[in-house]
Amino acid sequence: MKSVNLNIKRSIFYHNNKFIFFVLFLFVTSICYSRMSSDSIIFTAMRDELQRNTEQLCDKKYEKPFFIAYTIADVQNIYINATLGAIYTSETRSYKDWQVRVMVGDYDINDENFNYDQPQEIVFRPSIEMPVDDDYEGIRRSLWLTTNNVYNSAAQTYKVKMDLIDHKQLKESDLQIPDFSHAPVVKMNVQSPEISYDTGYINNLTKELSRLFCQSPEIYYSDVGCNIFLSNVYFINSEGTEVKFPYNLASLVIQAGTMTDDSERIHRKIAYTCNAPDEFPDLQDISMDIKIMIDDLLMLRKASRLEEDYTGPVLVLNEAVANTFETVLFTGFDQLIANRESLQSSSQMNLYYDKSDNGLESKINKLILSRDLTITAESLLNEFEGIPLLGSFHVDAEGVIPPENLVLVENGILKTLLNGRTPSRNVQESNGHMRFDYGFGGLVKQIGPGVIKVTSSNPFTFNDLKEKMIQKAREEGLEYGIIIKSLEVGGSIKPINIIRVSTESGHEEIVRSARIKPPSLNNLKKHLGVSGNFLVHNTILSGSSNRKSTSYITGMPVSFIVPDAILLEDIELESVRQPLTSLLPFIENPVGLENLKTIDTK
Repeated sequence: MKSVNLNIKRSIFYHNNKFIFFVLFLFVTSICYSRMSSDSIIFTAMRDELQRNTEQLCDKKYEKPFFIAYTIADVQNIYINATLGAIYTSETRSYKDWQVRVMVGDYDINDENFNYDQPQEIVFRPSIEMPVDDDYEGIRRSLWLTTNNVYNSAAQTYKVKMDLIDHKQLKESDLQIPDFSHAPVVKMNVQSPEISYDTGYINNLTKELSRLFCQSPEIYYSDVGCNIFLSNVYFINSEGTEVKFPYNLASLVIQAGTMTDDSERIHRKIAYTCNAPDEFPDLQDISMDIKIMIDDLLMLRKASRLEEDYTGPVLVLNEAVANTFETVLFTGFDQLIANRESLQSSSQMNLYYDKSDNGLESKINKLILSRDLTITAESLLNEFEGIPLLGSFHVDAEGVIPPENLVLVENGILKTLLNGRTPSRNVQESNGHMRFDYGFGGLVKQIGPGVIKVTSSNPFTFNDLKEKMIQKAREEGLEYGIIIKSLEVGGSIKPINIIRVSTESGHEEIVRSARIKPPSLNNLKKHLGVSGNFLVHNTILSGSSNRKSTSYITGMPVSFIVPDAILLEDIELESVRQPLTSLLPFIENPVGLENLKTIDTK
């Protein structure tokens, strides 16, 4: 009996000690992690889960993954909106945005770049929440479950793809484009700059700027929106690359609109975009810009209409030049961006490559622009003539370092296209331009430019270009030529005005009711001259015009270094038709009405 009691006591002692040791282990572990920096906790969790999945992730039915990559962005996001001196939105969010990429197969053939009757998204934004706090266990659990889901999808897709290839008795060499490219291993930790801001000041700035519209009853709509996006991005992959870098954006967007007596709506926007809120211009400078914009709107209400369509020479000035190159070369159909042709499977189980959406893919080493133009990507350049470049970056979203100088177009001849690690038919290696596109849902990977420089070997002066524009208009029998010029205010997005220049007297007149047809690659190929002076245009590249019409700026930070004038031929302007019925409000705008009556009395 004593022996039994002794064994029971030993058992209780053993289990009690085991529990105590377990609690002590958890306590010590928690102390260790609490003393680690945010970087250490996030990277340690990513490394540990990456190693575990690389070694163990497998299913009897499927191949093991050959590549795994994790991206985590530790984010603080602030939104503020105000109108007429009152804030109507003020929100601060902290969260972790993350992505998982798993590939099954090998570099030549894997699950990506393949569409079949039941397409499955290989890289997707998970629904499994990741903790806002730097919690080692929580981060690992989110990565674990997401990796499991992505692997399941990738492995199934790869099996379908290989079964079809075997069914058609194709060799791997028969496939014309590899699925993934090799890249050097990169270890980089870009330190985050010290960014301090006062939320109270930002709120007050937004309110005070919006209050400037209170004395203008002719302004039917106004809004001031501020968005501050601060993040550290962590990226690792199974090849050994580990990088961390800041991704910060601050934007201040001022919008206003009015309506003419003949019911034409006129809208204006100024946007300031930089890396941090302390880089915004001061209150006085922005206030002056708003007053200039209000005066411009009031002037346009009384401006003459463009009564007929126009086709002829157009002299484009200032930031409108950068907008032209942006539209033609990075948001249209002929982009300086590689486009992958996906392998397709039809209902008859045929395999074929779909047609590339980019017409420039087949024009490498061919003339696409005027022979005087050279375009380079200089994404490591962080300033030009003392002006900071918003689009500069050290390493891309796939952990690839871009070259210092990448020639895209040389003397009018296309040399290469921007690309990431997914090969296209004619650009099969990464040149480090898989960027992050910022949207309300977080960061999305997308190929795009950083810093783009356009130079000409045959520049002209502004006066020469203007005289050339007038002479060309005369030769075509036109009564006037057109100048497109951005409003002289600060900011990365500025309103533009259309100026009609008489070929007889040289008289200039701003007109409204005109819609500019976007220029084409052919317009740049046949341009009549560019200036020798440069301007820097820091902006946010967005593929959708709808996204630029919101109160916040979303897209990809880009810097253009371009000539400040270009003369284009055969540009079309369409006259906006006048509404047959009045769209004006039935009674007057109450905002600023008393001020207007006082002015009328005087």
